[in-house]
Amino acid sequence: MNIVHLVILLAWMERNHAKFNDQAKRTLEYLLANRAVLGFAANTPAGEWLDKVLLPAYIAYNTRYDAWKDPATRTSPDMQMLENAEKDFQVLYRQLHGTLKAATYVDDAALIHMGFPARGTSTGEPSPVATEPPTVNVILDRVRTIVIEFGNAATGKKGKPRGQHGPECKYVISDHPITNLDDLIHSTFDTNSPLVLEFREEDRGKTVYFALRWENTRGEKGPFSVIFSAMIP
Repeated sequence: MNIVHLVILLAWMERNHAKFNDQAKRTLEYLLANRAVLGFAANTPAGEWLDKVLLPAYIAYNTRYDAWKDPATRTSPDMQMLENAEKDFQVLYRQLHGTLKAATYVDDAALIHMGFPARGTSTGEPSPVATEPPTVNVILDRVRTIVIEFGNAATGKKGKPRGQHGPECKYVISDHPITNLDDLIHSTFDTNSPLVLEFREEDRGKTVYFALRWENTRGEKGPFSVIFSAMIP
């Protein structure tokens, strides 16, 4: 294998490992925040499986991912240990998906929010990954509230492009201008325009910085918009 092929292979591996790690984190965060309504309440068989089997496997996998993800410090053993931990966790992750998919009280919206496809989604015709960010129109006519109308950049109209479930909005209140997406530490999601951000009374007059990106029905994300700003009314 020449150096060009090696670089391409490493870049592909980094994208795939990062993609799965992001999805697993998203799934576990939503599951833990809604465990009772999703059938994983504490002191139930499913809840004990979550606490004693799935979560320890996730922690072991995520620890290996954190050790591997920095190219400056990773070693060959880090790569092998990540591969092993990821494979072990993926077995349980697929089991989790099957359990949730079979539960009639878990709707498609919850599956999609956790990064799983909706029931009946054709694996042969996946929803496209957005290539453009949403259009944004900010409305400041409510106290302590920022209303964000989002739309389809290709048509210039409100609504979502084909196959998109809705936009993710990352945001932060800051006294200083924000130019790095990593500094947008809060995240919210909506499926219908407008998206509404509500704040506390003491936040009035402060500046919120935010950016949006589409997420399709398989949880795959498109590019972020530019970073917008608005003063909380």
